[in-house]
Amino acid sequence: MGCIDLMDRSATCFPVWLADSGVGRLGGSPDKRPNLSAAAEKYIAAAGVSVEDLFHHALAVLHDPAYREANAGALRMEWPRIPLPGWPAPYSASASARSEAAQILAQSAARGREIARLLDPETPVPGITQGPLRPEIAAIAVPATANASNMAGSDYAITAGWGHHGAAQAVMPGQGQLTEREYTPEERAALADAVPTLGDSTFDIHLNNRAFWRNVPAAVWHYKLGGYQVLKKYLSYREQTILNRPLTPEEAHHFTQTARRIAALLLTVSRRDE
Repeated sequence: MGCIDLMDRSATCFPVWLADSGVGRLGGSPDKRPNLSAAAEKYIAAAGVSVEDLFHHALAVLHDPAYREANAGALRMEWPRIPLPGWPAPYSASASARSEAAQILAQSAARGREIARLLDPETPVPGITQGPLRPEIAAIAVPATANASNMAGSDYAITAGWGHHGAAQAVMPGQGQLTEREYTPEERAALADAVPTLGDSTFDIHLNNRAFWRNVPAAVWHYKLGGYQVLKKYLSYREQTILNRPLTPEEAHHFTQTARRIAALLLTVSRRDE
């Protein structure tokens, strides 16, 4: 299901499946068909892959830095083409060629499924949002206070100026309070080979004058999705003057988990092992 943001002019939703007729009853399971052209249906049948494989292949391609660099103009101006192994006609190729195309697409789809899990905040990801955490992930966005005690009470109030009301009560982003710095030796050791991808500097992101999230690497802090700086956008809507209350501990933890998901996503798409 798409959300209300699909009404934005820049938003478009491509469902994997379509209901054969109507929307279906709440809790029902209407008959469905893949949202594919006849050529695409013929392609996946010949390659021996599923519509979900094709979807996750597209997701992986669109997140690949090399693809985005090579197709920057098309991504800005129009619908870019997604390369498909063996296209346009794996069904007319030899058995070995069809097998190779299917293997390449399956590997790409596996990467796409990994990306999909990281993008979905409701899907737990072992090592990223579930313990035991990978060492480079556990070091990111750690809740902290100025006197090294645990956050409690008013520490959860966001008063650092991350958001304010504008015209017609629209929420506008603010400058906020953050400190850019070098990694500590312990942080650099924990991040290890992740540093080139996540950035040579890091930020402490403040909720207020006392509490902050320690070690949000530069690439994580500046990461954008749909044109928005994800972590800053989250904070702008949770300024205490807008939310009318402090964060809950669960909401503060959600910020930490989101930062860690972004870090894992950046590391996943930067891999060149597949």
